[in-house]
Amino acid sequence: IIWLFNTTDFAYALKDLRIKLPLLILPLIIGTSPGLTQKRIMGIIWFLTAGVLIASFISTAVLLGAGNKEINDYREISIYVSHIRFSLMINIVIFLLYHSITHNRILFYKSEKIILSFIVIWLSVFLFLLRSQTGLVVFCLLSIYFILKFIITQRNNIVRLSVSLLLLGLLGFFLITFHNAYRDFYTIRDKTPYEKRTVNGRPYVHNLSDIRYENGYGIWVNFCEEELKPEWEKRSSFKYNSTDRKGNPVAYTLTRYMTSKGLKKDSAGVAALTREDIAAIENGYPNYIYIPSYSLYSFFYKQIWIIDSYMKGDDPSGHSLTQRLEYLCAASQIICDHYWLGTGTGDVQKEFSHYYQTYETRLDKKCQLRSHNQWGTFFLSFGLFGFIIAVASVFLPIYMARSYKSYYFMLPFVICLISFLNEDTLETQAGVTLFSFFYVFFMMNPEQKTPLNAGSSV
Repeated sequence: IIWLFNTTDFAYALKDLRIKLPLLILPLIIGTSPGLTQKRIMGIIWFLTAGVLIASFISTAVLLGAGNKEINDYREISIYVSHIRFSLMINIVIFLLYHSITHNRILFYKSEKIILSFIVIWLSVFLFLLRSQTGLVVFCLLSIYFILKFIITQRNNIVRLSVSLLLLGLLGFFLITFHNAYRDFYTIRDKTPYEKRTVNGRPYVHNLSDIRYENGYGIWVNFCEEELKPEWEKRSSFKYNSTDRKGNPVAYTLTRYMTSKGLKKDSAGVAALTREDIAAIENGYPNYIYIPSYSLYSFFYKQIWIIDSYMKGDDPSGHSLTQRLEYLCAASQIICDHYWLGTGTGDVQKEFSHYYQTYETRLDKKCQLRSHNQWGTFFLSFGLFGFIIAVASVFLPIYMARSYKSYYFMLPFVICLISFLNEDTLETQAGVTLFSFFYVFFMMNPEQKTPLNAGSSV
């Protein structure tokens, strides 16, 4: 509210203040209400668990085709809330249940622990089905933390050694997979002299100034559109100049896909494509390596391609990693322009729009968004002085209330902090409600301030 003094767009400012109302209302409601008993607090956790569990079942049904909803992107299976916010809720539930399972004073029956263990396993699997990179990063970081804590506190040397070797094996698997993807990406296989004509006698085009590759083969060499277009339209109902199911040009997806298989872009190359290849191209897969959707190798290979293309000047639109790099560049420039007092509460979007119009950006219009970094949004909105106040407002109450001793407080707080690095978490209704509810709820209920290591083996 204070930073309305240097705002010019009051309509946007009022909209932003409305979104952030939970930051004001929830502390008033919860803070003036009687503290809840342990039983009621756990009851709220069970309701949260039930809601997330039911939503995961519904999303899985949507993924499997229920409701005849066409899914072009896995984030679309989260139909009630942003897939990123949903993934944060899933992480909160997973690690709240994990803590409950390992605390005998909360759950006494082995059958209950078995049921909760299955819920934890299912939600962990579903998190990978959802494929929210923010959610997966949070899950991996917290999992590593708890595994390391288990190793440190475990007294049985055999168990400690076994878990240590398992963790090292997993990390080694990740590193080796990344190394293999990196090596394969930069291994050039297309070393033979380029032919001048197709088997039908038509000339090839070789754009040797474009050095982009798919699986080691040059994309814009051995290219004969005169044969490629009619031959493709014989085999597919998708027109050559139309878009695939992911909204990308079919011609571009087709060219990259054929290149990834080492095929020449001519009639013979199209004839060599299988029915599965045709379907993959129609579904927007530009490389046959990407088809095993849950392959770690495929994920690493795709990220390497995205970064490599970005460094070579390609359009970053449609790729969350490179889009965020562009957003950070925009945010950094806006911070420099409004270092001391910021843009004001209502002028954030206005300044981003001005940046994209003033500076040359490779982003499509629909992808010209805000910083996707909550700390950056604080800084550019309020300037240096306001940023210090905002950070103090987040951390000082924790120190004063000693909430850092509470597992139930620190878990959702740390999860939200991690998301702050990659998202404008507090700029959406779902995000600000998620953060403010858990922040205030567990801070205002001292019954739940249990040390992380009290009564637990982890």
